[in-house]
Amino acid sequence: MKKKLLPIVVLLIFIVGNFTNLHAQDSLAKRSLSTPPLFSGNNGFRVWSIGLHGGAMMPFTAFGGKTTFSKGLPRLSYGGYIKYQASHVFGIQLDVLGGTLEGNNEKIWGGMPPVSPYTSFKTDLHWAASLSGVATLGNINWNYSKTSIQPYVSLGVGYVNFNSILVDNMGASINFKPDGSVTDLYIPVGVGFKANLSNSVNLDLGYTSAFVDASNLEGYVKPPYFGSKFSYAHIGLEFSLGKTANPQLAIHNPQAQLTQKMMDDNREMTAIINAMEEKNKLRIIELKNLKEAQLKFKLD
Repeated sequence: MKKKLLPIVVLLIFIVGNFTNLHAQDSLAKRSLSTPPLFSGNNGFRVWSIGLHGGAMMPFTAFGGKTTFSKGLPRLSYGGYIKYQASHVFGIQLDVLGGTLEGNNEKIWGGMPPVSPYTSFKTDLHWAASLSGVATLGNINWNYSKTSIQPYVSLGVGYVNFNSILVDNMGASINFKPDGSVTDLYIPVGVGFKANLSNSVNLDLGYTSAFVDASNLEGYVKPPYFGSKFSYAHIGLEFSLGKTANPQLAIHNPQAQLTQKMMDDNREMTAIINAMEEKNKLRIIELKNLKEAQLKFKLD
């Protein structure tokens, strides 16, 4: 597990360590940042992004409910994704995830130790892949054309591949699937938010609850607790792909752009009206002077 996490940790340290340089380069790009005209669709925006994250995986969720083992242990895990932002508020995301689930029966239930033939389990989550729809709620403040914080929710479907090792009351290890691994359907439900660090980089904080269409994720089915689940809390970075002069579609606020355009048009129209009024005043003065000159000519 540590060997699997090492490249991720090194990459995150490298990214954070060089972020000052990244931000400086990005600031130069902001000077020439262009905003596409309204009603032009996704043209001129960056709609593709990739993400990398690490966090803790647990054999339970924030929604509660009983599990086969009384105590779940958080374990380091990792993942990544590629995302297509189809509109300002909706995106499609392909996620991959890997890690370890672990738990035991050390926690007391109702004042008594759990009755079970096993004392602990460890599940290697070889991979979990899912396709999700992501609703971004960052474009709700009409005062800013670019939002720095984007809350999001996601719902998807995918498959998870795993195998479990159980330890019985005699201390013997039992391989749940000696001849390979198990692949089951699962449904991930996620919430979180992204913070805009620069024109191309976002900080990603999220929590995913995953519901597996099986009861064997922990290697042991204990009636009546059917249906396995796990959760994953993560922190990571998202990188927007494409020309740095183009804004990210997910953080752009078309309502604010429309409001700004109306204000600009109003100021432009007001300036035109004021200029015409000044011209009219000058013409009135010219006409007045002309009439006075004509009257003086007649008197002479």
